[in-house]
Order: sequence, then structure tokens, then C-alpha cells
Amino acid sequence: MFTELMMRSAHGAADFMRGPTDQVLPPRTKQVVLHISWPGLPKDFSHYQKSIPAIINGKPMSRAQLGHQVVLAYYEFFGSVRQYNESREKKLKDEDPTKMVFDKLVLLSVCNLGGENWQAEIARLKK
Repeated sequence: MFTELMMRSAHGAADFMRGPTDQVLPPRTKQVVLHISWPGLPKDFSHYQKSIPAIINGKPMSRAQLGHQVVLAYYEFFGSVRQYNESREKKLKDEDPTKMVFDKLVLLSVCNLGGENWQAEIARLKK
């Protein structure tokens, strides 16, 4: 879950993630440009990007570290949307991702779109 990955960081991911120390990025990758899209948002947020260094402490990023960074990027994205929404007279309604409970989101995978471009696949738990 998003909250667990954020709170425990990459080090605590071994409890709930298969292969947390696996190196999952292609060799010589210098950065991951994470693309976040959310349907129904205004043009300002129809496409959000976050650059993440692929090398941490001189070593290639592990699966758990990548997952942690993706969750942090979504947290920043939701914060940006929340600030945008609070500054406007006409508020976002159902399409506002900040109305979703962060604790209900699950990171399923992170897929390469080509080169340094990546996108996360997430799901929302029904409970």
C-alpha cells in the first residue's frame, strides 16, 4: 500500500514486497522520469512529471527504493492538486484525486514507456 511504502521507506518493504533488493532498472539508467496522469483534471495537471535519480548512494536503485520514490512522487502530485484546488473559487469535484484516501491506493507496477520515461500502475482498494 502507498502508506506503508511511504512510512516504512524502502528498508521496511521486505515485509510486503517480493524481491525488494532486486535491481529493476536497465543498466546505465541515470534517472527515471515518472509520468503521472489523472483523468478529469484541469490542463495544468493533465500530465505531471517527476525526475528521480536512478543511483542512490552510488548504487543502482532497488525495487523497494523505486516503489518508495514513486509513492513520494504521488504524494507530491496530490499535494499540488490540493493547493491548486484550495486556491480556486470553482473547486474540483469527483475528479479530485486528493479526495481518494491515500491509504487505499496500491502500487501494482512501474512500467517503462521508453528511455527514461516511466509510469506507475496503481489501484484503489474497495474497502
